[in-house]
Amino acid sequence: MSDKLDEVDPIEQSYLLEVSSPGAERPFKTARDFEKAMGEYVMAKLYKAVNGKKTVEGILEGYDGETVTILTDEDKREIYRLKDISKINRIIKL
Repeated sequence: MSDKLDEVDPIEQSYLLEVSSPGAERPFKTARDFEKAMGEYVMAKLYKAVNGKKTVEGILEGYDGETVTILTDEDKREIYRLKDISKINRIIKL
C-alpha cells in the first residue's frame, strides 16, 4: 500500500499511515455485540450507583434488548436495565 500511496502522493508533507481495529474491548453497540460476548467477562459502567457501585464486572449471562444479566465475581446474578448502563464492554483478563 505504501508504494501506491507514494505514486498518488495525496498528501504533500510527510506522514505516517496507521491502521487499527476497534479492538476486542470496544464498547457494545448492537444486539450482535451482546450475543457474541455471551459467556464472556464484561465490565458495565452505570450512570448512577446501584447498591453503592457504579461499575460492575462479571460474566455476561443474558441480554434481551432491554436488560443485561451479569454473574458477578461474588457469584450473584444481577440484572441491569440497558438504559441505566452508560458503557459495557468485554474485558480481557490474563
